[in-house]
Amino acid sequence: MICRHKYEKREKDGYQYCSKCGKGRKLPCVHKWKYMGFNSIEGMDVFGKCSIIGAIRIYECEFCGEMKKKR
Repeated sequence: MICRHKYEKREKDGYQYCSKCGKGRKLPCVHKWKYMGFNSIEGMDVFGKCSIIGAIRIYECEFCGEMKKKR
């Protein structure tokens, strides 16, 4: 029997399921980024002392766990 799939809304597991046969298909993640903190970038100043010269913010997707960094 051939099913002409009628997919329902996206579930929390990232899949859509056919309302007729139950077949699932994985959808790309629509990321919801959560701020996790930052890492400081240290460098040497003109006097040879170590100092913080920048920071990288770290984010994690609440759905799939993917991480990203931003300056």
